[in-house]
Amino acid sequence: MKLMRFSLIDLIFLAFFAMLLLVSYLSYERINGLIVSSELVGRSNTVKLKLEQAISYMKDAETGQRGFLLTQDSSYLQPFYGAIANTNLLLREIDSLCYDDTLQRRNVKELQALIAVRYDFLTVVFQQGDNPQRPGSLNAYLELGRNTMNQVRERIDAMIRLEDHNLKGRISERDKFARFSPLFLLMLSFFTLIAGILAFLKIKNDRQQQEQLVSDLTRRERQITAKNIELENTNAELASFSYIASHDLKEPLRKIQLFSNRILEKEMQILSTSGKEDFMRVLSGVERMQNLLDALLEFSRTNSSEIVFVPTDLNEVLEEATSDLKDLIEEKQAIIQSEVLPVVQAVPVQLRQLFLNLISNAIKYSKPDTIPVIKITAERMSGAGNNQGWHFSFADNGIGFDQQYEGKIFQIFQRLHGRSEYSGTGIGLAICKKIVTNHNGTISATGNPNVGATFHIFLPDNL
Repeated sequence: MKLMRFSLIDLIFLAFFAMLLLVSYLSYERINGLIVSSELVGRSNTVKLKLEQAISYMKDAETGQRGFLLTQDSSYLQPFYGAIANTNLLLREIDSLCYDDTLQRRNVKELQALIAVRYDFLTVVFQQGDNPQRPGSLNAYLELGRNTMNQVRERIDAMIRLEDHNLKGRISERDKFARFSPLFLLMLSFFTLIAGILAFLKIKNDRQQQEQLVSDLTRRERQITAKNIELENTNAELASFSYIASHDLKEPLRKIQLFSNRILEKEMQILSTSGKEDFMRVLSGVERMQNLLDALLEFSRTNSSEIVFVPTDLNEVLEEATSDLKDLIEEKQAIIQSEVLPVVQAVPVQLRQLFLNLISNAIKYSKPDTIPVIKITAERMSGAGNNQGWHFSFADNGIGFDQQYEGKIFQIFQRLHGRSEYSGTGIGLAICKKIVTNHNGTISATGNPNVGATFHIFLPDNL
């Protein structure tokens, strides 16, 4: 695995970024703690205020009771019942504020019970005061009410003391958070500023590196373009040289063949047996040279011809190739079996040469006393990108070859057999490879000695 390399500014930026995250987290903790502790302080003060309001509402209820007892005026009962409703509402609010304080919530329940008893006594008292037949029990109810009121005051005082104790701790906690929060905020601002400066320097440095990289790529692209132009010119010169050399060399060979034949015709009677054999070797060498030059010329045209892809019906290509090889096919009684072939984007003349070379190669390397059978198949290949296309196979029942020589058979001038066994120039399969390469395809072969050979060709859809 390739290790990542960091520059000094990268390491410093990462270190400050880590510190910024740490300070940000600590600042968040402090501010959050300050908010929570401030809420708790405010909640304690609110609880104390509502407890004092509860005492005030109870006093309003007692005042309304006394006014009614003295005057028998029912208008004094209105603040009495209003105080009862307000007190119950306050107790529910206090219980809600103390949701996380178990002790205080227990005090609230006990206080609710005492206040309910106290209001019951107040209600009974003014009802007794309104009933002249039971005046003797009024003093007793008043005494019980005073005792209950004292218990209420004691409970409220206890709750206020507990809330004062809580408030003291909460104020201390709030002051602690408030004391360090400005420092952390200052540190956060400092590290944010430093991180911003480092980020700016890093972006600037990266931009300079990117500009340098773009400059290098542009320079390399110009160099590659120049090399490509130089290579194209060289290839064109080589192709021209090959073409011209092939044509120019044919003329001397034609003259050698012509004059050798004349000598044989005119001087046949006076030539010795060895002389006749020498002339026959000369003519055989001239014929091989002519075949070799024709093959080189064909290979040159494959390299230099303009490549224009058009829809090509391979069934027609096969028919043209077999028509050109009609004499050879009839001589060897060869059987060519083919599936229905597809229409592909290709250079028709090149695929015609491809089919011609593969079929003639299969017939040429057939086994003696065995009728050559060549099977041509086509299979659609599905995949992504250049993996989508057509796979063609040309299988024969000829002499085959050892698989270790697969790479050799597609090289120019490479032969697996001597000229005395099989004729040929050693260029035919090299031309096949060049044609397939021109179509962005691949060609390979599998062989089994004395069983046969199969040539596999893949032509992609994306040319």
